[in-house]
Amino acid sequence: MPGMINMHEKRVIVTGAGGFIGGALTRRLAETGAIVLGLTRNELPEPRADLAVYMRCDLADQKEVNRVFLDFSPEVVFHLASNPDAIDSFSQIRSSVFGNLLLTLNVLESFAHCPDRHMFVFGDSTKVYGNCIPPYRKDLPVLPLCSYSIAKASGWEYCKLFQLVHELPSVSIRPTITYGPRQKLNLVGFVIDSILKGEKEIVLSGGDQTRDLLFVDDCVEAFLMAGMQSPEKVGGEVINIGGGSELPVFQIAQIIATLMESEIRIVPRTNLRRPTEISRCYSDNKEPLELLGWKPMFSLTEGLIKTIEYRKSLQEIKR
Repeated sequence: MPGMINMHEKRVIVTGAGGFIGGALTRRLAETGAIVLGLTRNELPEPRADLAVYMRCDLADQKEVNRVFLDFSPEVVFHLASNPDAIDSFSQIRSSVFGNLLLTLNVLESFAHCPDRHMFVFGDSTKVYGNCIPPYRKDLPVLPLCSYSIAKASGWEYCKLFQLVHELPSVSIRPTITYGPRQKLNLVGFVIDSILKGEKEIVLSGGDQTRDLLFVDDCVEAFLMAGMQSPEKVGGEVINIGGGSELPVFQIAQIIATLMESEIRIVPRTNLRRPTEISRCYSDNKEPLELLGWKPMFSLTEGLIKTIEYRKSLQEIKR
């Protein structure tokens, strides 16, 4: 596509490289021939043959972040380091401000000092729309319901500020719920593991809320394509991505049970829903197709089968 850059031998930093999406993106970038530095605050990933270099870096330490960025001099930064969503206790609210906002500011500042900066790709979330009626579009109002999404929405505002004041081109990628192999636990993993353990019943918090599940390989491809675009095309843009299927959580659990040939009983409990729960989730993917030429390649069934096979292999290793 006109204006796109070839990632081969481009210097790229991925923050949150030890996480689920960040790790998958780091491996995918290495496959393209990019010179990748994956930053993680926790244990370094196991040595792999993906040619990516991993480094432990405390993004809360501005001096350390500055040193790493100036030494490596990245051209593209994918910022996926994040404090996960959780019940909004006092500590979770503070962690959201720290992990999703202050760390973003540190990374933006350090990248703004790099001479060859091309694009800052911000790992955002469709949760910033709260209970707006989908499909998700960039012109929907931002109405976050939880500390995680409030901090994400604020982080993107600072990205736009750095673009305006410091000439740092940024693009926001807002995925729906992403799932797949290597993920620690979410709805999909919870249901699969419950069936593998031989449990007779699964109790769901809510069950009638809808979700648009996005397979991790598709998610990573959207991030990669965003980082390759010219600033003139996507700088300042918000790009929402999803799997393209809106289904109730109860039905998703039943699909997994059917694929695993399980007769497990699935019990929805609408009284267990969190006050910050989002009722509907769906991206029709018209905007990413127009801006990136991106659309999901994996159907829900294909993605679930791959995830089931992976979690089965983990169970076999434990035995």
